[in-house]
Amino acid sequence: MERRRRHKGEQQADVRVQDTGDGGSALVTDLSTPDAHACAGGDTRPIGVIRTEVVRNLTLRPWDTSRPPVTARVGRQMVLTPAGIAFEVPARRVLQTTARARARVEAVRGLQAARFLLAALPTLAVDPLPQLVSRLRRRHPGIQVHVSDPGGPVDVENAVRQGRAEIGFTELPVRSESLESRTFGTQRIALVLPPALAEQLPDPVFLAAVAELPLVLHSPVPSNRSAIDEAVECAAANVVVRSAHRQAVWGLVMAGVGATLLHRAIAERELSGVEVRDTVPEIRAGSKTGR
Repeated sequence: MERRRRHKGEQQADVRVQDTGDGGSALVTDLSTPDAHACAGGDTRPIGVIRTEVVRNLTLRPWDTSRPPVTARVGRQMVLTPAGIAFEVPARRVLQTTARARARVEAVRGLQAARFLLAALPTLAVDPLPQLVSRLRRRHPGIQVHVSDPGGPVDVENAVRQGRAEIGFTELPVRSESLESRTFGTQRIALVLPPALAEQLPDPVFLAAVAELPLVLHSPVPSNRSAIDEAVECAAANVVVRSAHRQAVWGLVMAGVGATLLHRAIAERELSGVEVRDTVPEIRAGSKTGR
């Protein structure tokens, strides 16, 4: 009799809305007494057991008869059905891919492993970029740094703005107002010339005297002119060679063709057999990072 009454109650179970009389309503669900106590927080089973049952139901979906079961009971054991075996391999791949993706995200977040894209002017790529990258790598040895040479100052800004670089190293002034920038130093510009041209010149050299020297100049496109290029043009009166390649300018100066203005640190590090002189007034180029 009790079983018949319970079965009848289960068949008539429903979810109903009852007016509570205070402007609200109660959502009433007909459940068996054990299920009602469980939903109300009265389930005394350990939380691990409850979680296991939830996972089991979500995985096996006992209420869903439209799909073949993935497990079957054989004696006292649960084994995979043919459908379960077919599902196992892609399921494991999904779990492995998810684990790898999570590990990579955590590595990037903690700067343990990441790919860092930098865009830098050629002059700044010689100094001070190597020192800055060295400090970064010592602090975060798992980071890979990729340095590109977009061209001139405008190209560096475009690379950052268009997402082809995360940070750009360029010279002042930064023309784009949409980029955040930080000044990290200035570089002294020096007169670099063959020893034969330096014999009769004082140290430092007045810019008025530079105008009388045969000059070898870098000739970038107008939109990519740097602070050095503009400073050189102010003193340029006797240009004997113009070159679109900076390294060619260096080689021509070392070959004795003429003098040029260059970052002092680069001249002392990269050029041999030349004289390096300061100028009056002093010329300095500011360096900035933008992102």
